[in-house]
Amino acid sequence: MKIFKFPFYIIILLLFTSCIKPPIPQPVENTIAYYFLQNPEQHTNHLDSLLLCEDPWLTHDDIELYDWSSHTIHLNKNKYELLDEYFSGDTLIYPLKEQAFVICVNDSAVQKGSITPFFRAGSPDHPCITEIELRLFPKDQLSYFYPLNYENDKRNNDKLKKALENLELLHQGLEVELDKVYGIHFKDVNGTKSISYQIKVKNNDENDLYILDPEKIGSDLFRHYNNTIHFEALDGQSDATCSDYPAVDNPPDSSQHANLNMYQCLASGDSCSLKINVDHYSNFQNGRYAFYLWYCSPLEAMDHSKIILEDARIWTGWMWLPYYEMTYTGDSIAQVIEMEL
Repeated sequence: MKIFKFPFYIIILLLFTSCIKPPIPQPVENTIAYYFLQNPEQHTNHLDSLLLCEDPWLTHDDIELYDWSSHTIHLNKNKYELLDEYFSGDTLIYPLKEQAFVICVNDSAVQKGSITPFFRAGSPDHPCITEIELRLFPKDQLSYFYPLNYENDKRNNDKLKKALENLELLHQGLEVELDKVYGIHFKDVNGTKSISYQIKVKNNDENDLYILDPEKIGSDLFRHYNNTIHFEALDGQSDATCSDYPAVDNPPDSSQHANLNMYQCLASGDSCSLKINVDHYSNFQNGRYAFYLWYCSPLEAMDHSKIILEDARIWTGWMWLPYYEMTYTGDSIAQVIEMEL
């Protein structure tokens, strides 16, 4: 009879262990926190060696949504509350205090940034907040100064992006580029040059987005909110162009910036082309030119209560397009390529 005991014990053990379920992995808690440094004079790129202040000045609990396309942080409170040492009431204090901050994800430092006076910002290689972002953006929005090289945009950080996604705060926003195939169209108008170009816009967001439309508001008013192409000679022979742009008569008051008649609704996943016409270019000679563009929506008075709609939101932000190069030969259409920086 002893010969059967060992198999019997094995069977009992298997039956017992089959009733024990393996532990279910618990989801990792995602946290995002922005800290100033204990020692503002400490300068190092080794994030782990930086001593951070005890309390963060911004956390994920303060964020309503994060638009990744323009790196605009939509807050659920007034930014003057988060950065009270920079403001007296709602007035920015000058000179702007310069100090670095560190972004932590799940209590690990992943990125270094700074608040920097505009005249010292230059072409930042890190997330940088200047007077422009503190003054021009609505009271419940923060953003970063633009980078020179979008091919290596230091504002992008995969760990931060993943944490925002896990916290359901990430919004992809827009993808904007110049229509290089369309090129730059030239036309003679009263002794000056008129140009037209197109930008292509794609809505990568989960929401439908209202975007500023030059066809609805007119190219002059669109230029009022955006920049006009400034051409810079590259070959040392052609002259940089001179321009004389008339001011826009009676531009909309900031209280009208939320008027949907200024925008077109671009459904999630859809794309469109926006055509812009600009007059008053003069002294245009044949040659190679560099130029840049940005795409911007009205920012003044466009706080969260204005841009969040029942079925969509009004996209607000400031996006710099890459640098482009154009060869002008006197024809009606000039070729355009993206510059290598």
